Amino acid sequence: MLDQPNAKSLPVGFLDMSKAFDRMDKSKLIEKLAERGVNRKLVTIIHNFLSERTQQVKLGDHRSSTLTTKNGTPQGTLLGPLFWLLYIDSLCPSSSTAVKYADDLTLTPNSIANSKSDLQNTIDEVTRWCDEHNMIANPKKSVIINLSNIHNRYVPPSENFTMQGEQITTETSAKFLGVTVDEHLTFKEHVDNIVKKVRKLIYTLLDLKRSGIPFYMLQTFYTACIRPTILYASPAWFTLMTHTQRLRIERLENLALKIIRPDTADYADRVTSCNITPILDLMNEQYKQYIDKIIQNDNHCLHKTVLKYKPAPPTRPTRQVKNSSTKPSTRRTKLRYKSPLIQCWVPE
Repeated sequence: MLDQPNAKSLPVGFLDMSKAFDRMDKSKLIEKLAERGVNRKLVTIIHNFLSERTQQVKLGDHRSSTLTTKNGTPQGTLLGPLFWLLYIDSLCPSSSTAVKYADDLTLTPNSIANSKSDLQNTIDEVTRWCDEHNMIANPKKSVIINLSNIHNRYVPPSENFTMQGEQITTETSAKFLGVTVDEHLTFKEHVDNIVKKVRKLIYTLLDLKRSGIPFYMLQTFYTACIRPTILYASPAWFTLMTHTQRLRIERLENLALKIIRPDTADYADRVTSCNITPILDLMNEQYKQYIDKIIQNDNHCLHKTVLKYKPAPPTRPTRQVKNSSTKPSTRRTKLRYKSPLIQCWVPE
């Protein structure tokens, strides 16, 4: 979609719905279940499950008065997320692609040329859908970011996107399912956030070490708490890290392993003594496994994108200086790795 010529930037909307599970209209949910051909007896059971539910607030020995809920589905149940998916399934914008995950909604215009108007029309469609389905879209928690290629110096003009008469803030980054997405898809801010979180966990690891916890329990803490923080959603951003960012991730692991096994000489010895795969190698393995899953699944939304993807060289060619008597510059340049998972998002 974004490989069209003359593309400069693409606005993407990250919309928020207030109290989505609590505001779900039970009668409309029952209608949707019947439209999908769900067995009548099962629909009746679901209707009884959702009807005449009460709630109370308990604080110490005190209880509030009982309140009967008119709408919504009970949170914490296995059926709650499924009911919401069935409920929001009818939201299908005509001019944008909607990615729906729980109460998070991401809108990407289908057309580059009319991206601004298409996105605004889609936001209006979402607003109308919310009015019809007893939902409230929250413009204060919604964000617009303009995606563009990192090598483009084009600065998109400020566009005002509105929802329910209120302007949606345009930012340089937004958080989507726990991953910070920036306007150039470099994920620099996301890596910075990871480093901050992991450093706090390493301080905890150090406190555990000082309290006399044996090394095998320290290693369990590392593999169960610290590594998952680094690896979360890494297939989406791993190949886009610069050389410096990769070194930062590796140094974090080295610091943690040094606390666990201070008797080792260097990073390689620490990884070997702990019998774990180096963090960057593990991220690379997970990335390849995810790509293989996409290739093997013909119905995956990224299947065609991955198949036609041609990887770019990991480094840029060295530039020749104008003076022929001078040797070519050997200054190291930043490594850039494009990912087939998000290449289709970035305008050239």
